Amino acid sequence: MTWSLDFARDPLRVAALAEADASPLPRWDGTAPSGGWGATEPRLVLAGARFEGGPGRDREAAEAWAFEMKAYFKRGTGEQPDVTYAGGVYTVVGLIRTTHPGDHPGPDGIVWFA
Repeated sequence: MTWSLDFARDPLRVAALAEADASPLPRWDGTAPSGGWGATEPRLVLAGARFEGGPGRDREAAEAWAFEMKAYFKRGTGEQPDVTYAGGVYTVVGLIRTTHPGDHPGPDGIVWFA
C-alpha cells in the first residue's frame, strides 16, 4: 500500500496521532509495556513505507516515515532513513527498534509498513 504524503503530513492527523502517542500502551520499541502478548527483546530491523507525492518532498517523506513509525506504529527510530523517488512515489527505508513479534523482514530484508 502507498500512503498519500499529504494525508501523512496533514496537521490535524499529526496532532491527533501525537496526542494518542502520549498514551503509555502499547509500545513496540521496548520503552513501555507491549500489550502483554509476544514481547521480545528489542532488536533493530529495516522498515519501509511508501508515500505518493510530487517531486522535491524528500525531507517531508523522511519526516512522515519517522512520525508514522514512532506515533502510529509505535516503533523506535534512529538514524535518517534512505529516501528514493520514482514515478510519483517516495520509498523510505530506515532502521527501527522493535519488540513486535511480527516484525520480521521479508526476502528483501525489509519489514514493509502499510
